[in-house]
Amino acid sequence: MKRPWILLILLLGAASLQAGITGKITGKVTDNTGEPLPGVNVIVLEVPAGTDLRTLSAEDFQKYNTRRGAATDFEGDYIISNVPPGIFVLDFSTLGYGRTQIENVVVSVDLTSRHDVVLSPAAIEGEVITITAERALVQVDQTFSASYVGSKELSNMPVTDLAQVVDVQAGVVDGHFRGGRGGEVLYLVDGIPVTDVYDGGRGVDVQVSMVQELQVISGTFNAEYGQAMSGVVNTITKDGGEDYEADVTVYSGDYVSNHSKQFWNIDELDPMNIRNFELNLSGPVPGVPALTFNSSGRFYDSGGWYEGRYLFSPQDDNFVIEHPVSGNQARIFNPEDVSDIVQYFLNESEPYAFVVDPYVEKLLIPELELQRHGQYTSTHGGEHLRDLLQQAVKHSQQFHEMGSGDRAGLPWVQMNTETRRSGQFKLTWELDPTSKLRASYIVSDRQYKDYDQSWRFTPDGRLNRYSRQQSTSLKWSKAFANQTFLDASLSHTLALYHHRLYDSILDRRYRNTEDQTSSGFYYYSPGGLDWLTGEYADNSFYVGTARVGGTENEHFSRRTDSFQFTLDVSRQMGKVHLVKSGIIAKSHRLNYNRRVVSFNNFDIVQPEGANRDIYTRYPWEGAAYLQDKMEFQNVTLNVGARMDVFDANWHLPADLTNLQDPRTTDTSVKFQLSPRVAIAYPITDTGVIHFSYGHFFQRPSFEQLYRNPDVELTGPNTVVGNPDLSVERTVQYEIGLQQQVGEDISLAVSLYSRDIRDLVSTDRVIETVTTDRYYLFTNRDFGTVQGIVLTLDKRFGNNFSAGLDYTWQVAKANAANADAARNAANGGSEINKYLVPLPWDRRHTLNATVNYDWQGVWGLGLLGTYGSGLPYTPDPKSDDIVVGLLENSGRIPEYINADLSGWYNLGKLNGLKSVQLNFQVKNLLDRLNEVGVFSRTGRAGYNLDWESTASEQYVNPSNYSRPREVIVGMRFSF
Repeated sequence: MKRPWILLILLLGAASLQAGITGKITGKVTDNTGEPLPGVNVIVLEVPAGTDLRTLSAEDFQKYNTRRGAATDFEGDYIISNVPPGIFVLDFSTLGYGRTQIENVVVSVDLTSRHDVVLSPAAIEGEVITITAERALVQVDQTFSASYVGSKELSNMPVTDLAQVVDVQAGVVDGHFRGGRGGEVLYLVDGIPVTDVYDGGRGVDVQVSMVQELQVISGTFNAEYGQAMSGVVNTITKDGGEDYEADVTVYSGDYVSNHSKQFWNIDELDPMNIRNFELNLSGPVPGVPALTFNSSGRFYDSGGWYEGRYLFSPQDDNFVIEHPVSGNQARIFNPEDVSDIVQYFLNESEPYAFVVDPYVEKLLIPELELQRHGQYTSTHGGEHLRDLLQQAVKHSQQFHEMGSGDRAGLPWVQMNTETRRSGQFKLTWELDPTSKLRASYIVSDRQYKDYDQSWRFTPDGRLNRYSRQQSTSLKWSKAFANQTFLDASLSHTLALYHHRLYDSILDRRYRNTEDQTSSGFYYYSPGGLDWLTGEYADNSFYVGTARVGGTENEHFSRRTDSFQFTLDVSRQMGKVHLVKSGIIAKSHRLNYNRRVVSFNNFDIVQPEGANRDIYTRYPWEGAAYLQDKMEFQNVTLNVGARMDVFDANWHLPADLTNLQDPRTTDTSVKFQLSPRVAIAYPITDTGVIHFSYGHFFQRPSFEQLYRNPDVELTGPNTVVGNPDLSVERTVQYEIGLQQQVGEDISLAVSLYSRDIRDLVSTDRVIETVTTDRYYLFTNRDFGTVQGIVLTLDKRFGNNFSAGLDYTWQVAKANAANADAARNAANGGSEINKYLVPLPWDRRHTLNATVNYDWQGVWGLGLLGTYGSGLPYTPDPKSDDIVVGLLENSGRIPEYINADLSGWYNLGKLNGLKSVQLNFQVKNLLDRLNEVGVFSRTGRAGYNLDWESTASEQYVNPSNYSRPREVIVGMRFSF
């Protein structure tokens, strides 16, 4: 079996592929005359916020010393590399000159923070001069577009999860970075990849309170970042400090909305529908010098905002009400006239179904093919029709005696419940002044149910879903005297997911949910309150797609274990070159199990049939890169190259057309070299332009490599994975400008273009020797993206800060996802050979943030978003004037949202460090944003096709964004 150690042999000269988690501090020290001062000691201190530097004792100085520093050279210059992101204090001292400290020194990942200082001759012994730094509005060494959100900014934003922060960054639309497909983003925590390698999704959830800095790269990025074509999300977590600190945060709330037509029962307030408890604890480990910890835990529970009615149990006979009733089929009966009803059905030669009003306990009669003598044929036996009809009418009479407007006896059921548990524990041990050991464990569990419109009257028939993400890492860092730094790490990431209704696939409670006759059912609404819409209606017939009984019958589970070793080396070579190089070796183990409950001819659960996928795979991958960041006096240049290698470690049938041939062909090892170059050039003292270019590659997801491994052809639409797929690729260009405007405002403009090739597609049909056919994944899809981003940032001052970003973007491709070609063929059309707007092609996006902080006593945060309408494909009737409209040629209504947060600091109470009241209101305006529409109208709430199903004629709440959410809580700090 092929092993990743081949890669190590090929790349012994390199060091590790670990993403950037540190920045750099530089500057020049001079005296009052402007002459450089050599030999000045510069020390980096990490002092708690709010500390008066004038009160620092010698003991405090040692406690807050990060052991990072430098001495100025003969030209007065200093360079401090490998500094983690955060807010620090720089301490400058030398004989004959007064001690000077610069506070509020901000360091960000991959960037240089420059601070020049003038030292004055010592006048008073022991006097310390304090200077407050202001964060640079223009970052002269930034060669790509990126957003940096620090811990202070995160605490003021109206968000509860990092995913919400990422979604409002410039260039991001519903999780798609700069027009890319889903699964094209690299997620990192402290430099360790945590991306779900199965489908490219986001990995572990890190609590907002644990984050030191969030870096979101939406443009081109350096060679140290790989396995991503669209963006990078890099989360740096906090280390423990020398003082014990604890925070407890609790909040609760509910969804508060006036839109009860769209969201059933939303007007019933439950202050505990949303519950959250969070604990953070950090400090030194007793008895072990220089060992600190930082830990957090969170419990979150939500009943959601979708509700259904418990009208039917999963064990009720199942069918789907889906066909219209034309005028000549409608027949209104008096519920008390049993003989009239029975006689009518016995005299008809066409198959009919009699269905009582669905408020009754259950529907008694499945779809029947009636015969002349009161018998019916079905898999359920041969009871007399007359007896069944009499029982049905009896239930109908009981319903009418209750009254059609009375729903009190029918319980509401929450349809999108969610429970999350997450935690993190991080140890940091300073072994000596030059080496440090870090151990980290992060875990997040989620139990939930997804809303499905068709199950809104049989909520207990839906799948129970569970996911678990986990990351464990151990990292050793070593600093050498010649500005060389080494990092070695071992890590394990786990991605686990499963869904099923019952634990055993042989559970007899499963029901066959197929509509055996494909003819659907009719029902009659006798005026009064309509059970689908919740509104009063006239006497008439309606149609629908609500399941009345039955179960979802799939058992699915997957587990991916990824083991990674990295060895990272960086070196500051003189004043200009910061060289990084590295390798990575990663192996995976994928366990996949998908089975569908099987039934015999009597609809009895039987041992599993052919509809299943069960396999274990061991793919491996690796990479190496070399990168040089050159910071000259008037220009910054980033040049790098990256080599990726991957092996699916499996095989394909030797003859794709003859699946009975037992011979196989092993997959080949894939190599890919990607060059990257970027430059930043100052044009004024307060302005800089940058240009970047790069090739970006990504291996296909495991789901696309290994789907249907046994090539079981269950029908003409079967899709088979291809473990020998090539990499997907993107070439990206970007040019940008940063310019300071006034004292505290900056403007940034970026123009970008992406050429996307070799995306995975099902545009390959294999015809077999047995005249069967199937679709094989292949690399054939393509696309382009162009856009402009404008960003306006107002630095904190006069008690507030603000930001505004606007994105104009055109994202087109021949297909939105890998299955598009297969879906098009099923609909009788061909895959596009031309570019069409992608479903996330939002042409105009505007995000605005405002944070107000009145002297630390109270504050407000406002986050607003505007997005122009996303595409949809109009589908007019054949007799309309306009037919055959292009794919995604229509636009749904615009998206508008505003979120508000606020806090009030009660100060120190009963010995506590602080007590804070806070609130958040999401969707402040309670706006009904239409996120799903009907193809006939382009709107979420109505449809012109009265011959389609009732799911299109009646309000589907999932067509709208979530209603207003209000939470109120407290935070206690110790």
